Amino acid sequence: MKRALALLVSALWPAGPAAAQSALYLVPERATVALGDSVRLAAATGVDPDAAPGPWPAERIEHFFARTAWTQENRDGLGRAEGSEVVAPWRAAEPGVLLLGIELADATESVPAASFAAFVDHALGETGRAAIGEVPAGGEVALVRRQSAKAVVVVESAGAEPASIATSKAGQAVEIRPLMDPVAARPGSDLAVRLHASIPGAAGGVVIATNTVTGDVVRATADSSSIANVPLGTAGRWRLEFHAVARSGDETARARFEVHTATLTFDVRPEGEQ
Repeated sequence: MKRALALLVSALWPAGPAAAQSALYLVPERATVALGDSVRLAAATGVDPDAAPGPWPAERIEHFFARTAWTQENRDGLGRAEGSEVVAPWRAAEPGVLLLGIELADATESVPAASFAAFVDHALGETGRAAIGEVPAGGEVALVRRQSAKAVVVVESAGAEPASIATSKAGQAVEIRPLMDPVAARPGSDLAVRLHASIPGAAGGVVIATNTVTGDVVRATADSSSIANVPLGTAGRWRLEFHAVARSGDETARARFEVHTATLTFDVRPEGEQ
C-alpha cells in the first residue's frame, strides 16, 4: 500500500504544472558491480522506479566525477553509451565504494505561480518558506535552476578491502553529503547527512527520502548546522532530494527565484546480507 501511494504521488507530481521543479536522480542499473565491469547510469526525474529514464543529459552536464578511495577522475561531461540515448557507461576500475556525480549547467525556466507555490510547500520547511517571503499568487514565475546528483555503487573484487569514500564532500554547488557510509547502513538505522548549497537554505532544509522498492517516504529537517538524520526503515533503493530556494538578487524581480536541487541514490541491503 505504501509503495502504491508513493508511486501514485510521484506519477502525478511530474505530470502536473510543477514538472519543471522535479528532481533529477543519477540512477545506476545495479547497486553492485564486479571490478572491471561497466556501471550503466541513467537519469531519472522523480522516484517512480517503473518510469522510463529520460534522455541522458550529456549536453547539460557541466561537471562529472568518479571517486574511489584511491582515485578521482573529473570530466567536463559524460557521453552516452554507443547506440543508446538514455544510458551512460563508466568502467569500474578500482574496488570498493564508487561515488559518482554530475552537475548540470544552470537553466532558466518559467512555471505558473500556483505550481511554484505548491512546490515550495512540498519541498521547503518553515525556515525556507519564511526566508523567501510571499510567493506570487498568479501569473508566471521565472526560475534559475541548478541541479546536482550523486550515486553510490559498490565495486566488488575478491580479497580487496571495500574502502569507502561516500562521506567525502564532492564540492558541488548543491549537495547532500552523507556523514555515515550509506553502504553500511542497515534497515531501521538513521543516516546523518549534511546539506550544502551556494544559496541560503541548507540550515533548516528538508531531505525527502523515498524507498523505490517499498514506497516508504520520509522527511527529515536539517538543524542550524545543516545536518539532518534520515530514518532508513527498510532495505531497498533510496532516493534522497533536497531543494534550496532563494529570491533573485534583483530586488525588482519579485517573481524571479533561484532553485538549487541535490539528489543522492544508494541501496540499503537487507539485514544479515553482507
